[in-house]
Amino acid sequence: MSYNFTQKDCNFFQELGISEAEVQQQLNLFHKGVNHVVLDRAATVHDGINQYSEKEIDHFIDCFEKEKSSYSITRFIPASGMATRMFQFLHHFISNYQPNEETLRSYLNRKRTYKLA
Repeated sequence: MSYNFTQKDCNFFQELGISEAEVQQQLNLFHKGVNHVVLDRAATVHDGINQYSEKEIDHFIDCFEKEKSSYSITRFIPASGMATRMFQFLHHFISNYQPNEETLRSYLNRKRTYKLA
C-alpha cells in the first residue's frame, strides 16, 4: 500500500530524522500486522547477551555521568508487545552508530534525529 504525504508531512519526517520510505514501511507494518517470532533458543552470554568487565562498566558509567546533564532522563517501562516497534529506532541506532568513528552528538546531528536526545 502506498501513502501520499504532504510537504508538511515530509518536513515533519525530516525533523524526526526518518525517511519517507521508513514511514511507508512502518505504515505497511501496521496495515499487514506483525509475524510472530519463534525463538530458536534462550539468549546466553556471548550468544545474544554481552558481558562486560568491571573496567568496561566503569568506562560506560563515566561516559554516562559526563553526558547526562545534557539530556532529560525519563524512566519508561513498556507494558506490551508494542515495545519492539516503539524501540525500532534504537535497533537502527545500534546497527548504524560507530562510536569509534564519531561522537554521539555528531551522529544525532548527521542523522537529524531527536529520538535519542
